[in-house]
Amino acid sequence: MSNPLIPKQIFSLLNLLRENNNREWFQENKQKYVDLEEQFKTFGNHLQNEILRADVLDRMKVYRLYRDVRFSKDKTPYHLYRSISFFRAGKGEYYLHLEPRHSYVMIGYWDIQKDELKRLREEFEYDATEFREIFKEPKFRKHFKNLEPFELKTAPRGFDKHHENIDLIRKKSLMVKKAFTEEEVLRKDFFDKVLDSFQVATPLLTYIDEVLTTDSNGMPLNMS
Repeated sequence: MSNPLIPKQIFSLLNLLRENNNREWFQENKQKYVDLEEQFKTFGNHLQNEILRADVLDRMKVYRLYRDVRFSKDKTPYHLYRSISFFRAGKGEYYLHLEPRHSYVMIGYWDIQKDELKRLREEFEYDATEFREIFKEPKFRKHFKNLEPFELKTAPRGFDKHHENIDLIRKKSLMVKKAFTEEEVLRKDFFDKVLDSFQVATPLLTYIDEVLTTDSNGMPLNMS
């Protein structure tokens, strides 16, 4: 069975929604978006099955088209993109985002809790060799160059601003990102390219998970 495709009309429909982001127009055109959602979910389900061949996932989440406007100044009712997250059984996730002129995959751990961030920073302070080796792998570098720039402007409290690994210690999230053009998204090999990007980045997630399930001595946290 061939891999599923992203619907060719996805970007034109999202552009139409951008121009008509209101409930009245949407109700008149709803069936087009219902069909789009079904095809997008099919793509996600197949992707999940393939990820599970090499990794353990906790769940897949297809983000809603409908916006939660309760606490937002922007009251437009619909998102102008489609996205899916695949949450690992451990830490981190694989994320796919499709939007006109702004499609990408992102892999990593961005909702890092305060105690987890401290543990990761302590690990980088002690030794970041293993982490940096991930970025030296040719397959990894083919897809990803650097971590996304979500970071403090200076050293976090308690850390030396001159430390050799301060570039990593300053990070607030650990994520890599790869962009795709609209033409690439609509090609027959897009499924394979997304899956390849996810699989190449799995060592990054494994590293994060291993650090956060051990103490500063490298001993499992669940040991009595």
